[in-house]
Formats: sequence, structure tokens, C-alpha cells
Amino acid sequence: QAVGAERADLGAHPIEREPHRTSLYLDLAEIYESVGYEDEAERVLRQALAAAPGARDAYERLIAHFRRLRQYDRAVPIAEEWGRSEPASADPHVALAWLYLYHPAATLEDRLAFVTRGLAAADAELAAQAALTGDLRHPYYHWWLGVLEAGRVLFAGRLEQRETLHQGPV
Repeated sequence: QAVGAERADLGAHPIEREPHRTSLYLDLAEIYESVGYEDEAERVLRQALAAAPGARDAYERLIAHFRRLRQYDRAVPIAEEWGRSEPASADPHVALAWLYLYHPAATLEDRLAFVTRGLAAADAELAAQAALTGDLRHPYYHWWLGVLEAGRVLFAGRLEQRETLHQGPV
């Protein structure tokens, strides 16, 4: 009887055997997308989030799924949920900022608010990297922090700061 149980287990769908393994859901969703079964792909990606809450790769794939379909209004709540599940991470805020940049129905005020929120997260990340770089005292990290700070200053249009950018070791 034990042999029969093993055979039954081997015959079970891999997701049934390992329901918390998000890669199985993501692979299945990719198969559905490749054959044009968009609704099934969405269903499986949502199952991945339910099975493993906070799964970064599942959030990224579901957002990418809606972006590919140009259904930005459906991707925005997913990015917002991701941001609530990982408040210290800049990635959900960056994803949300990109969605609002391309979202055709969003107002300019909505776009500006979300881009501003994403930039605030990027600034916080730069501050954390600056503290870590100071502790590590490695020339490469000082150089790379300077590159990131320069990009952030240019992106913000603060050209008057270009002369005072990172003066550390090169």
C-alpha cells in the first residue's frame, strides 16, 4: 500500500506537492502566457502570491504581465500591495512610479505624487548606501556612490550641485 501512495504522490501536480514554491507557479504562468491564455496566467500568478505572501518575483511577474497587456490600472494595485508588504524596499515604489509614468488614465498630479514617492525611496536608499560606504572605506564603493549621486542630482535637475558632487577617491 505504501508503494501505491508513492505513485499517487508522484502523479500529483508539482504545485500540489510543493505549494509554497513560487517558481512552479511562475513557470506555469509563463507557459499559459506563451500560448495566449492570459486569464489563466493571471490566475496562477495570483495563486503564487496567495501561496507565498511577499514573494518579490511573483509581484514582479504579475506587474510585468499587466504591463505587457497595457492594463496599467490593474497593475497599480499590485504594486501598491507590494509596497505595503515591503515598505523598506525601493523596488515596489520604482515599479509604481514607472506604472504611473505610462498609465494613460492617471492624472498629472497622480503621476507626480508617485514619482515623488519613488524618488524619496531612492534618496533614502542612497543615504543608506552612503552610510555603508563610509563604514567600508573601499575606493570602488566611494566611486560608485558618486556615480549614483550624480545621476540623482541630474535627474532632479539640480545642476547647481554639479560642482559639489562627491569629491571622494576616484
